[in-house]
Amino acid sequence: MSIVFLPGFLCDERVWHHQVKALSREMNTEVLDLRHCLDLEGMIQKVVNASWSQFHLVGFSMGGYVAQVFATKHPERLQSLSIIASSGSKLSETDLKGRQRMESILKNAKYRGISPKEMARYIHPKHLENREITDLIVAMSAENTSEMYLNQMRATLHRHEHFAELEALDFPILIVGAKDDRVVTPEEIQSLVKGIPRAEHHMIAECGHYIPLEKPVELTGLLHDFLTRNQKSG
Repeated sequence: MSIVFLPGFLCDERVWHHQVKALSREMNTEVLDLRHCLDLEGMIQKVVNASWSQFHLVGFSMGGYVAQVFATKHPERLQSLSIIASSGSKLSETDLKGRQRMESILKNAKYRGISPKEMARYIHPKHLENREITDLIVAMSAENTSEMYLNQMRATLHRHEHFAELEALDFPILIVGAKDDRVVTPEEIQSLVKGIPRAEHHMIAECGHYIPLEKPVELTGLLHDFLTRNQKSG
């Protein structure tokens, strides 16, 4: 069994550390770096170039949206699709304006990583004192240049919902959200679930947006169970 992991916005392979370490004991794993892609097409091509002809695709946040787009374009490559903390819905006007403001700022400034104020939005309050989590998130984000930030942001700025297309495809789909996620809210996850009613779905308690880091054991368990139940050769 082969699994391809897609990190989220401003993330790299470290966001999947626990999942890769655990699942690679039984499965082939690969984490793709999307940070240097110039646009959505480049991100999709990165997945096209994955090591195996068929694989299970797992995407977190931005990577979850990229995974949905890839699945509709290249369904023959997938044995399953797992969408983690990602809705696939169009951005709200508030989110669009916020991203446009950030674009204006970064045209003349250097991006320096996630701030403490932003951190409080991204993770559950009980995890704010966990330096292992917060230091990693800051370190990953700070390694992105302003150009990398803007390319990733623009790549998924104008989103299209692919719910009906995904519902019509025949590979298994897993949706995982967090009950306290303020970035991709439970309501947005519920819209995704309603749009793809055949998908298996789970909501994780006492967790913010960074599910792979905040609830690594629980997420790994859900993935392991889903993947082994849907295992095929290849």
